[in-house]
Amino acid sequence: IVVYGEVQKPGTYPLEGKETTALEVLSKAGGLTKFAAPNRTRIIRVADGKEKSIQVRVGDILKSGGNRDMSLYPGDIIVVPESYF
Repeated sequence: IVVYGEVQKPGTYPLEGKETTALEVLSKAGGLTKFAAPNRTRIIRVADGKEKSIQVRVGDILKSGGNRDMSLYPGDIIVVPESYF
């Protein structure tokens, strides 16, 4: 899994043979910076030769106690954009 954007430690993080979620990988990446826009986070995934972007409302997931966290797949890219203000 590749993580880039407004996280403390952008980089590549391996899936460790079990179901891994977006929050787990963001945690491994040191969490979000103060400039992050958590509800505009997205996962870029290639499926059937087509790239698709999946919105992941990290702020809402955190507020819900992780109930709506997204499972990740090999090759996924997590993009955490910068807040506009």
